[in-house]
Amino acid sequence: MDHADESKLLAIRPQFPSLEKSLHLVTHSLGAMPRRARALLDQFADEWERDSVEAWNVWLPRVAEIASSVGRILGVAEGTVMLRENVSTIVAQVASALDYRVRPKIVLTTLDFPSCQYVWREQARYGAEVVVIPSPDGIRLPVDQLCAAIDERTCIVPLSHVQFRTSTLVDVAPIVARAKEVSALVFLDCYQSAGTVPLDLPAMGVGLACG
Repeated sequence: MDHADESKLLAIRPQFPSLEKSLHLVTHSLGAMPRRARALLDQFADEWERDSVEAWNVWLPRVAEIASSVGRILGVAEGTVMLRENVSTIVAQVASALDYRVRPKIVLTTLDFPSCQYVWREQARYGAEVVVIPSPDGIRLPVDQLCAAIDERTCIVPLSHVQFRTSTLVDVAPIVARAKEVSALVFLDCYQSAGTVPLDLPAMGVGLACG
């Protein structure tokens, strides 16, 4: 990071009061509260109180605006992002849309976030063949073994862009390349990378992403 970038970050820092007395290292769970959030919450309450159900005419366009701003962070086209409650809900919705009759295999690793693993493992009751690749030490991503497990029967490969145990940024290129060879989907969980590192999901070649 050069001096100019550091100066930009330091200029933004006062917008987050908690940073005046502590380091905030749990953004993946809950971000530091922006100073203007309280005023915006008051604005929301005022609109609700004043306009009642008519407030949706203001709120729904805001949802679309937020989705577009997220899309710019991800490097994706306008209108390709939707907002949901949490990643587990998104994973469940994607899993429910897949047809496991022709391509039954779901290939993931033990390093994926537990709540997402639970959803994928439960697809076995709907005919999926869930293949979970173990990590040799609980830290390193077994890329070679993961790629070897992806074949013509593979439907989807859920993959964490950042390993939640170690904060390791994963090189997804070889996994995406292998999946493309057999026309399997890669579903990238960029929960902890979006907004932290530059992302261009179309260039990365992933079929789906959440975060």
